[in-house]
Formats: sequence, C-alpha cells, structure tokens
Amino acid sequence: MTDKGMPAPCAHALTAAAAASPVRLTPDERRVYGHLFRIADSEQVGVVTGTAAVEFFKKSGLSPALLAQVPRRHGLLCGD
Repeated sequence: MTDKGMPAPCAHALTAAAAASPVRLTPDERRVYGHLFRIADSEQVGVVTGTAAVEFFKKSGLSPALLAQVPRRHGLLCGD
C-alpha cells in the first residue's frame, strides 16, 4: 500500500525484478534517478502512469527509439 492507501502495483515485482535486472546503478545514479522519479510521480503514489511518463520523457530530448527501451511493468513506471 502507498501512503495514500492505494495498492502499490509494482511492489510484488520489485524484489524479483531487481535481482534479475541487468541495470546496476551507482549510489549517485540511484539518488538522481530517485529525484527524477519523484518529479515524474506528481501524485506521489510510487508509480508513473503512461500519460505522465510520456510527458516527462518528451522533455528529455531522447530519441523515440531509445525511449521505446524504457522498461515498464503493467504499463507503469515503478520507483525501484
């Protein structure tokens, strides 16, 4: 559950996904990612919906081909 009483849709997959993920962030990268994720998660529920993610990533200047590689779980971006 999130602090707003909503279920955390990504929580069930976090442990397994983290163990299987080829991405290894340094402490500095994790700090920056956390900061950016909190900006994108405007409702502070622990996930970023597709619409919010599209708008957030449009500002990045990254190519559509690169953005297509952003991992998602159940159509949501998760904080961890």
